Amino acid sequence: MSPDVSDNAAVPIRKRPDEEALFVHELNVLQDPLARVLDLGSGQGTFDYTATAARIVAVDNQNQAGSRDIFKGRFAQADAGALPFASNQFDLAVANFVFEHFLNPAEVLREIQRILKPEGCLYVAIPSSASLDDRLFRLLGGARYHRQRFSFHSFVRSVYEATAMKLVAFSDWPAGFTWLNRQPSGSLLRRAVFRFLRWARDYLIDRSKRASGYILLFKKGTPRGTDW
Repeated sequence: MSPDVSDNAAVPIRKRPDEEALFVHELNVLQDPLARVLDLGSGQGTFDYTATAARIVAVDNQNQAGSRDIFKGRFAQADAGALPFASNQFDLAVANFVFEHFLNPAEVLREIQRILKPEGCLYVAIPSSASLDDRLFRLLGGARYHRQRFSFHSFVRSVYEATAMKLVAFSDWPAGFTWLNRQPSGSLLRRAVFRFLRWARDYLIDRSKRASGYILLFKKGTPRGTDW
């Protein structure tokens, strides 16, 4: 069981011709009631669980007790590098803008490969560290949260070095400066800069001609000499 992707090439996924390529709701596995989907680094949920038929299991390293109604009891507090699941359990793992936070991404990638079923997929979104969006976030204190700096090629290389998963689809992620939605804290100057950037958000988005990040879909393969 796997999302509708080509085995031979990395291609965009669209359900409608006018739709942006490769967003999580486009993966057909989410509408399979027999499928198991892992939302890694879930917070209070990184996508709309109510729009899916699949069984969603959320994992975060912090207790999300206030979101029990969202998770319907399917939540585990755990480290992403030591997932509390048996091997070959999930059809899809979703990692929405969490890999930049991990101290050891390779360890997490190996765990994801372990818990995915044969032919299972990893859907991952990452920020481009070269983008205006991410550079401003880091400049204003976000560097302590974004521990990793990724480009498209560096992340794909890290997946290929750590696992046997292969890239089957990808898309650019447009700039949104969503971190400006948070309530600013810190010094008066920092809060004033936040307010100015909020006012200038449309201009910043327009100026961000390059992709702010990337969405990638990897498919689990079989390592040489290993039976999965």
